[in-house]
Amino acid sequence: MSQIRKGAFISYITVAFSIISGLFYTPYLIGKVGNGSYGIYTLVSTFLNYFLIDFGLGNAVAKYLSAYRVKNEREQAGKFISVIFKLFLMLAAVIGMILSVIYFFLESFFTGLTGTELIILKQMYIISGVSSVLLFVFIPLDGILTSYELFTELRAIELLRKIFVIVLSVMALRHSANVVNIVIVNAVAGFIMVGLKLFYVCRKTDLKVEWKHFDIKIIKTVGTFSLWLTIIMVAQRFIIPIAPTILGKFSNSTEISIFSIATTVEGYVFTFASCLNGLFLPRLTQLYIEHDNEEINRLFNKVGRLQVYIIGMILSAFIIFGQEFIMVWVGADFLKAYWVILLIMPTSVIVYAQEVANSILMIQDKLKYKAMCYSVGAVFSTVVSCVLSGRYGAVGAGVGVAACLWGSHVFMMNFIYTRITSLDIKNFFTDCYGRTLPCLAGSVVIGIWINRSAITDSVMLVGVKIAVFCFVLLIIYYFLAFKEDDKVMIKTMLNRLIKR
Repeated sequence: MSQIRKGAFISYITVAFSIISGLFYTPYLIGKVGNGSYGIYTLVSTFLNYFLIDFGLGNAVAKYLSAYRVKNEREQAGKFISVIFKLFLMLAAVIGMILSVIYFFLESFFTGLTGTELIILKQMYIISGVSSVLLFVFIPLDGILTSYELFTELRAIELLRKIFVIVLSVMALRHSANVVNIVIVNAVAGFIMVGLKLFYVCRKTDLKVEWKHFDIKIIKTVGTFSLWLTIIMVAQRFIIPIAPTILGKFSNSTEISIFSIATTVEGYVFTFASCLNGLFLPRLTQLYIEHDNEEINRLFNKVGRLQVYIIGMILSAFIIFGQEFIMVWVGADFLKAYWVILLIMPTSVIVYAQEVANSILMIQDKLKYKAMCYSVGAVFSTVVSCVLSGRYGAVGAGVGVAACLWGSHVFMMNFIYTRITSLDIKNFFTDCYGRTLPCLAGSVVIGIWINRSAITDSVMLVGVKIAVFCFVLLIIYYFLAFKEDDKVMIKTMLNRLIKR
């Protein structure tokens, strides 16, 4: 298999492991540390993410190194990465100072937490903050591995990290039911994975970093690109990630936990969708340089259809089995999370299917339009969430997020794709959704019958019903939705797997 197919295959294995382990690990974690501590654990992670912004430099590494490789400019690549690493080092120092100052104001900001909860929050903040700043310096390693198309190694490291974290976390919780131990495990795992990435960069790339080089022209070149990506990243942190902080200010830790369950499920969808993220950037860069718009559109539709098949299946399954799943997974106290998920998940079927379009905007240096859309959406989402969270809790925050996603991520972004790029958006929607949506609608009816056919009281049994539903939908897909090249691709992959 090619690096792209191997990378995608390992990514799907990683997703499967994440979901299966999460089904057992998340309720185990909540049962061990309690709803409040679990909410604080989520709060610390999301709060720190506001400040751990790489200013678009991580994506810049993949974009510019891919272009240098296509043009065979190895010396320029070495000079470029030298400047990038130095910039990351300076940014890490600044972020470290900012987080140090903020530590002394945590108590005055998170007024919805009790005294005991604030003590736990501060302990986790120190551990996560220090480790995150140190690991921040090595973010460019992902871009290097992506630009050299070492997708197998990059995805394998991510799978190993997840296995490592789950195993050590369970061991730590069996020794002591202290949520702080989970933060320590994540920090240790992060440093080990950085070591593995460094090993592969040194062994499998011809990149020679010119450590003494510092070119102001490179900073100017990357500056504009990074500026717009920074705005996008900041805006994204004021949509879903900021919700726990808003709930911490206007609601309580219970509502934070409910929203956290919703974002955990949404995270599974994102993880499935992101299996293909970045895999096509080097190829798209080459096609763009060659002005091959026809092949770009073909790839856009092909990747989009695959994403719609997968995400559509997940969304349909959750609509049917979601309430029962949450009940047996984490308990009746979290049933409200079902409605939060139904608010924020549907846009995934469109947004995540258009990853190629997002990559094209990046390659064309047209990210300022995306930055504008996301900024408008972020402001709207934050205002609505603040207004509704006090009275409606997690559901109120979900309404704000959903309004933003539909307005900015779907309608505004597709207007941008139509006007700014050479992508055929009308053909994309016809090709990706014309056959698939009727299949999904019909499968929901079948799924409701399957769900009512047996009452289940365990995650395993619910999983069986979901598996039956997915198998039925795959059959429907194959005969009614899949195009001929989709069938050929699946048959080819299965044949190669069987031979292995």
